[in-house]
Amino acid sequence: MSSTPHQASNQRLAQLAGLLYFSMLPTTGIGYFSAQFLLANGGVAAAAQIAVSRSYLEFGVLAGAVGFVTWLVVGVLFYQLFRPVSDRACKLLLVFVVASVTLILAALARRMDALSLVGQSQLLGVGAEQLRLLAALTMRSSDNLMQVSVIFWGLWLVPLGYLVYRSGFMPKTLGVLLVFGAPWYVAMFVGGVLEPDYLKTPFAQVMNYAFGIPEIVGEVGTGLWLMIRGTRGARSSAAS
Repeated sequence: MSSTPHQASNQRLAQLAGLLYFSMLPTTGIGYFSAQFLLANGGVAAAAQIAVSRSYLEFGVLAGAVGFVTWLVVGVLFYQLFRPVSDRACKLLLVFVVASVTLILAALARRMDALSLVGQSQLLGVGAEQLRLLAALTMRSSDNLMQVSVIFWGLWLVPLGYLVYRSGFMPKTLGVLLVFGAPWYVAMFVGGVLEPDYLKTPFAQVMNYAFGIPEIVGEVGTGLWLMIRGTRGARSSAAS
């Protein structure tokens, strides 16, 4: 049977959303992790490391900006795609995405501040000791903003998982796996506040295996399903 114009439009929308969702996963990962090595030993050597690895940090800022702006676009596309399932859940999803992207872009701006400090220290009249302190504080501020945004990385997966589960054109298993990300990311935030080396703790390792791996499978699977399959089979899925 030939599809109606509305079905064809939804199919294109789903595939575009899936493509962007899948493509943003590596860029957002680079944006998040690219500056972590600068915080070794509390960030005391951040200025020296920035001077040596300036291109690496610049690439991380650019990749992060592309990835997280793409996430904002994905949020809008998901709103359009899943709105017939639940308008309220779509609005909640979009609020969480906007909140997180706002915090993350602010974090990336702080990294740009650190780059400017190191690159223009003589022009700014900043001494070596002052530069070391300012760079460490700036990178720590950037990391704190990023850590707060992690809350919303988890929260947005709850309405998304619900929408995928109820969509009628995607496997319900993917929706369940997506929801696993909520406790995983929230635990990362809480653990990071209470324990600076949280990721090295046994509890974090358990959370990674119990919730992190299923969540990653859910996100990758959702992106691939939408990109390849789209909304095909919506009628039969909804009927079942």
